[in-house]
Amino acid sequence: MAEKINYTRDWWGNLSEAEKRHIDAGIADAENGRKISSKEFWDKLKGQNEN
Repeated sequence: MAEKINYTRDWWGNLSEAEKRHIDAGIADAENGRKISSKEFWDKLKGQNEN
């Protein structure tokens, strides 16, 4: 049986190092004013799937 992960207790500890770096980079971007609107995000995401 697979081990049950308790996401509510220490979810950060359950992330891979790559996931932690990605989250940290996103936080740094936001703190430095590098943001886009949710509309722009979804428009760009949809555009990637139109191939």
